[in-house]
Amino acid sequence: MPAGQTVTLDLALGFYRQGKATFNREMSYFYTRHFTGLPQVLEYALSERARYLAIAAERDAELAQAPLNDEQKFLIAHATRSYYGSTQWLWDGSRSVWVGQRRGIPHDEHVRPHGGHAFF
Repeated sequence: MPAGQTVTLDLALGFYRQGKATFNREMSYFYTRHFTGLPQVLEYALSERARYLAIAAERDAELAQAPLNDEQKFLIAHATRSYYGSTQWLWDGSRSVWVGQRRGIPHDEHVRPHGGHAFF
């Protein structure tokens, strides 16, 4: 690339784990029902990039318009991202299961059926 030019590089970070996903139950990650491996996950992420960015922009705009102060908006944004980062969407062989965690340890009382999981 010639000096002085810039380019945009779209990156997709992904994770794929086949097999048992929890230490105390025979469950796998739900996404393994839809993807065969990490290359397919990353390809999907890049192909859906524009749609996911649009959804994220909509959520950001909603939060920006909320009648909250900056500290409250930060707390809402941080709590939402932290929640998604400490949960697992699993498959128990017959149904979709959402598992919440506390300090990285799955808690059975937080197991409940769920329909969707997305990161923004």
